[in-house]
Amino acid sequence: MSDDDPFSHVEPVDSTDDDSLEAERRELAQRKRGLADFAAELDERETELRNRDKQLDEREAELDGRAQRIEEREAELDDREVAIKERERELATRAEELDETEQTLQAYVDDSIRETIHEAVSEATVGDDTPHRFGTIGSLILGLVGVTLVVGGVLYGFADEIALVPLLFANDAANLGVTVLLLFSGLAANLAAVAD
Repeated sequence: MSDDDPFSHVEPVDSTDDDSLEAERRELAQRKRGLADFAAELDERETELRNRDKQLDEREAELDGRAQRIEEREAELDDREVAIKERERELATRAEELDETEQTLQAYVDDSIRETIHEAVSEATVGDDTPHRFGTIGSLILGLVGVTLVVGGVLYGFADEIALVPLLFANDAANLGVTVLLLFSGLAANLAAVAD
């Protein structure tokens, strides 16, 4: 070798150094691929997390909407409950008023009936100082007996058609006689009560 050659002093490259550099390069490339795969996996997980976060946000918004609808429904039910209670109070007040009105009318009718009966009895007995054979009570009883006999005679006259009224005789003429007797007895009792 010449002394003037600048490359004459360079040490020759060992082939083992090339192999180790190549191995290092392969290892770095493999690590780079591993990091790229890991980054892709992280990106995928981030996308999934974002999707889940979005779904959770949508679910939260849906639940908030449901909660708001429930609150509105509860407010409506509260309003209806207040209205129903108010209506119940009104109906209770009306019932009390109707009870009071009914009691007032009942008292008025009772008083009117009492006054009418009292006036009728007073009119029937006023100015009548003459003695009666039967007296006032006796005349009333005699009149009632007369009316009862007339009604009994009428009913007995239709005994053939009314199953509840029994016949006394099998003969039609005898039954007719009983009917006439009851009618005339009733009329006589009424006339006697009136004449008294």
